[in-house]
Amino acid sequence: MFKVFELEQACTNYFVRSFHGQSILIDSLQSFFIETLQRGLKWVADNGWPINCPSYASICVYYLIMFRRFRACEILLLKGYPFDGYALLRCLKDQAIIMAGIAYNLTTLTSVFGAVDIQGLSEDNFKLVTKLRKQEEKKIWKKLLGIIVTYLKRL
Repeated sequence: MFKVFELEQACTNYFVRSFHGQSILIDSLQSFFIETLQRGLKWVADNGWPINCPSYASICVYYLIMFRRFRACEILLLKGYPFDGYALLRCLKDQAIIMAGIAYNLTTLTSVFGAVDIQGLSEDNFKLVTKLRKQEEKKIWKKLLGIIVTYLKRL
């Protein structure tokens, strides 16, 4: 078992030595991310939760979860498991796009989870939730891609 730990540490050392610029970018992104979360939480402490944003608290928690997952991706990379980290990173990309859809008021947190007007859990409801969630994700992707294409045409 200790041999595995030694090899993982060797991977970390190799990555830090060989990809110093990449390491700085990862650290910078994480610093920016956590500083933004801290400022947002400080703003809430000073001003209270926004009245017209009922999902604000849930979104804050969701961002904290995303940060932890991003850290997990980095740890997997540094320990020599880059493809596992990459798989997690792809999921994070999808989650970031969904969060952007909420930020642009294209959808709501409830709609993203497919939990609109669902009463209780049953197999039929589970299928409905899955269908609604997938429809909402497709809607977000389509609208956001339209926004991006429109923006790029202006350049």
